[in-house]
Amino acid sequence: MRLRNESLVIAPQNLIEFWAVATRSTKENGLGLTTAEAGDELAGIRNFFRLLPYTPQVVEIWQNLVMQHGVSGKQAHDAHLVAMMTVHGVHRILTLNGDDFALYESIKVIVPASLKEP
Repeated sequence: MRLRNESLVIAPQNLIEFWAVATRSTKENGLGLTTAEAGDELAGIRNFFRLLPYTPQVVEIWQNLVMQHGVSGKQAHDAHLVAMMTVHGVHRILTLNGDDFALYESIKVIVPASLKEP
């Protein structure tokens, strides 16, 4: 995507979710990294992506989204990402879990397998 001169962004939530998976044991479906290793990876991620700032408006939009779409359980996290995107005018998401974002018509879901080099 960088080859296409596109701005790549990440939300604070993505960093937190990465940390949880990176430092969780492999027996628990994690990466099993030490905190030092995970810290190095986190620094690389933060250097690669522009971090979107969290604003109070995100909570308002998130609440509207979960109520409007009847969101419950773990899908509340996906709605939070959509709220961050909405606040910052981001209209596309690159994800391995495209079906998780299908109900949000305001964004376009891109799965890595669909990407072709220019």
